[in-house]
Amino acid sequence: SEAARQATMLASATPTDETVSTICPKEEENANEPLHDKKTPRLIKFKASRHHKTPPLNMPKHPKTLDDFFSQEKHCDLLFSAEATLTPVPNPSLELWDMLRHSANYYQDYDGMNVKPSKDTPIRFVELANAPMHFIGVTLHSTATVGIQYLPSSQQFGIPEFHFYLLSTNLQARGPKPLVWLFYKLIGKKAGQEGISTVTASRFQTSGYTRVWAQPSPRNKVVFHNTARLESKLRIPSVLLSLMPFSIEHLEQKGSESLQTAIDKDMEPAAERFQEAYMNWISE
Repeated sequence: SEAARQATMLASATPTDETVSTICPKEEENANEPLHDKKTPRLIKFKASRHHKTPPLNMPKHPKTLDDFFSQEKHCDLLFSAEATLTPVPNPSLELWDMLRHSANYYQDYDGMNVKPSKDTPIRFVELANAPMHFIGVTLHSTATVGIQYLPSSQQFGIPEFHFYLLSTNLQARGPKPLVWLFYKLIGKKAGQEGISTVTASRFQTSGYTRVWAQPSPRNKVVFHNTARLESKLRIPSVLLSLMPFSIEHLEQKGSESLQTAIDKDMEPAAERFQEAYMNWISE
């Protein structure tokens, strides 16, 4: 069965140091090293986050349940950007399962949760072709691979929820040739590559986590919460700093603003589509 296949894939996935460093955000010891040390890369971080919640909504009437609504993939997919093109990954590789496990371990431990991927938690993988994003004078076109974990109601988990894990991102830069060259140079793009993946980039790492859950509210109501976090890390060799037409602080600010703009632009409309679909569903 599909559940047995997923369980086998998870059990056989073996952690690797490269995957851990790609998926799990970690504090670096040399983040504050002096800029004049040409042998020490400078660690730059871009961060963004946002939380959204709906007003109290009516609970579904018997025999309908919240699980009936959450279990439908078409409702889950409303939580992605309306501008993104979503493509299922029918046969995810062992590497993807391994990345999902590491990401789930990191973020669920961070949130104090313990609902790791297993045969009891339905999982699927999708690829998203996102709308372009602007950063330091170039336009970035990205395709992201996302692992989706649906958690049905249980004794441990009283109500259903979704967990979305950003596993990898492929980037292609467009714009003035000197800035495109500088961008690829900064993130460690190898010669001959058309774009760059956050899995293979030598100096660029990215991670993301979105949690969507239902919270019971007084008078037989429910509130849907949506929390998203994005983080990118860039190691810039000090020898490249002199090539940058802007300061490190400016780069961190602009990078974080670009991530925040992406979250702000997508989250509220997606949450509204999810809420509208729920209201239509309970009234059917």
